[in-house]
Amino acid sequence: MATGKPLVGCSAFEALVAFAEGWNGAICPVLEARRGEVYAAFYQRQGAAMHETTPGMVTTPDTLCTLVTERTLFVGSGVRTYGALLTATLGAQAVCLESAQSAPEGGLAASVARVGHGRLGASTPVAWPALKPLYIRAADARLPRHVMTAAEDTRTHGTPKPRE
Repeated sequence: MATGKPLVGCSAFEALVAFAEGWNGAICPVLEARRGEVYAAFYQRQGAAMHETTPGMVTTPDTLCTLVTERTLFVGSGVRTYGALLTATLGAQAVCLESAQSAPEGGLAASVARVGHGRLGASTPVAWPALKPLYIRAADARLPRHVMTAAEDTRTHGTPKPRE
């Protein structure tokens, strides 16, 4: 970037998966999305290797449970809110790690640093993917249906000026 320092990206999902270093198998990072929904994805991890098996989505916790086909580690803020539902619905297939942020040794911030360090060391700058935001849910903000003219927007005594 401007300082000449290298920059690599890491999604919150990837950081949460990397946080669970000792787990081999399915991992589902789950983040509170409000409206009774969660942001989630599925990853497989074997040793240091991890790969995404189901891309990020917004879904209800009940629907998320229908996607689980094996014993899965759930990590992230959604576990605090929906961990009881996950374990009640999935039984032994759900293993919930409640809070990565409060973990020792730097928690989630350290996980982001480890992912970034691994990516920097594993490739050349030419091979680094371009940084781009990950939007799973469309924005709630909408453009107005009626575009105000400058005359309408100028108010006189609390009422808009009439169109000419």
